[in-house]
Amino acid sequence: MLRKLVKPIRIVCAAALVIGWYKIMQALVDYHYSCCPQLYAESANTALLFLPMLLMILLSPFPMAAVMAASGYRLHQLHWLFLVITKSGKLRIRLSRKLGYSLRMLPPRTDGASPYVLYWFSGYIVIAAMFILFALLAAIFWRTPASRYLNNCFLSAGLWLLLMLVLPTRNNALDRVLTFRRSQDLRRAWECAMHTSAALEQGMKLTDMPEEWFLPYPEEMQDHPLVRLNHFNRAARLLDQEHPLEAYEALRYFFDLTPAPDTNQLIAGAILNGAIVEALNDLPPMCLSQLEHSSLRSPLPPQWERGLLTARYARALFVQHDENEAAAILPGLEKLIEQEGKGRETLDRLQQKAGLLPSEE
Repeated sequence: MLRKLVKPIRIVCAAALVIGWYKIMQALVDYHYSCCPQLYAESANTALLFLPMLLMILLSPFPMAAVMAASGYRLHQLHWLFLVITKSGKLRIRLSRKLGYSLRMLPPRTDGASPYVLYWFSGYIVIAAMFILFALLAAIFWRTPASRYLNNCFLSAGLWLLLMLVLPTRNNALDRVLTFRRSQDLRRAWECAMHTSAALEQGMKLTDMPEEWFLPYPEEMQDHPLVRLNHFNRAARLLDQEHPLEAYEALRYFFDLTPAPDTNQLIAGAILNGAIVEALNDLPPMCLSQLEHSSLRSPLPPQWERGLLTARYARALFVQHDENEAAAILPGLEKLIEQEGKGRETLDRLQQKAGLLPSEE
């Protein structure tokens, strides 16, 4: 009951703080007007009033990266406008056709012992620094035309900082720090998920990643999104290591999840991987019969199209026993295999099992 009240209470507190800060903003502007009425003789351009603040926001990923690096975090990717900065051994800078604004840093450890407070509060620290900087500049240039711009900026920075602290957003840093403080296993799940995701983006295979990234978690944590992601990666790694039955058992957890925006991809991936295991190991077609599942109709990564066609091809051969349907799917599947340079071995094994190719000695 108390947990259900936390969110409404925080929303009420946020509203009260915003109203209070707005009153302070009004009082300061009125006081500034009484001190320097000549500065208000001409109306100021609203866009220009907030230009210094907008520039600071635009540049904020760079000081945030510096704060995170102070805790030992390593730059993975900084996408700033059309500039992409990555570090995998060497620092690389390239131009991108897509506009972006994101920062990803990798934890220094994967055993749950990485420092995390500065990482999650880096945004707060940068905004607080903006607030202090603009407040000092406003005081220094109080009677100059620049003061109107500086007043707006430091007041806006203060409002932004308040909202970041109290609003119950999904990735609120204060909530995440409190949660991490209670569980080292959860910190480990987060660290391993970050490293695994970065390694996959760099083209590294799951089988080449350290075993410590895929260690099990306590049973009571299985439903946490970070643990689910690591559990899914572990199952995929078992498939790559040619332990299909063990991987299938690991995937069974995902078959029973309720479809939702945060579970659709996990369910879809489990069904696609499980379908191939069933086809090659004469298992009951639980996944092969679910290729029209609602999670497979939700938006999926483009690179999963090959897996979907492979599963449909296996269903046509081993469940529907329809060689015409399989033949219709095959050209598109082979085209994707040629484009991606992978998937040929799985297709050959399916065709050998169906008697369409000679079996290996």
